[in-house]
Amino acid sequence: MLSKQVLQTEIEPITRSDSGLYALGIMDEYKVEHLPVVESGLLVGLVSELDLLDMHRPEGSLAEQEVSITHVSVNTEEHCFRAIELMGEMSLTCLPVVDRENKYAGYITARHLVECMGELTAAQDPGGILILELNHNDYSLSEIAQIVESNDAKVLSMYVSNHVDSTKMEVTLKINRTDLSAIIQTFERYQYRITATYDQSDDTEEMQRRFGLFMNYLNM
Repeated sequence: MLSKQVLQTEIEPITRSDSGLYALGIMDEYKVEHLPVVESGLLVGLVSELDLLDMHRPEGSLAEQEVSITHVSVNTEEHCFRAIELMGEMSLTCLPVVDRENKYAGYITARHLVECMGELTAAQDPGGILILELNHNDYSLSEIAQIVESNDAKVLSMYVSNHVDSTKMEVTLKINRTDLSAIIQTFERYQYRITATYDQSDDTEEMQRRFGLFMNYLNM
């Protein structure tokens, strides 16, 4: 999923001639702590709520008080994983999206990114979750997929996380079956270590409920 597929345009970008009070009003309305600054269609950067609150004269323009502007953005052709990386590293609530010529195309908010990640990971689709722990050298995507598919099931999504200071890794599988007993048995025959399973329909419904509550919280 590319950045251009998840960008939004509802919030109008501000300019350096806009006042701090005006920018703070937009932030309050849309519940964000950062806003893109654009001049003549080109991205200047990103301004934060904290920097605006530090203005000596918030009724004055950003330019006359030289408010700090952060130069950060993601390209329209970059994957949304890059947006996740930047927003996580810099604790951003809004990330500008530009084309190859630095022309402003829109923005990505943290809330919308969570919604997109829910789609990418099939978080709201019915199914079970299986977590494997294995050595890096033993990791084989084709074998893992073959084990799941040999039980007439499909992998809806998968992600890998590394253990700190260890040769171990964790593989989390979302599978389109609520009953994983046969799949678990097959993995165990192949000497895989299973650290956790969530394979009942009520667990799936609870996960969907929690995901919905989380999205409502982000929208507050």
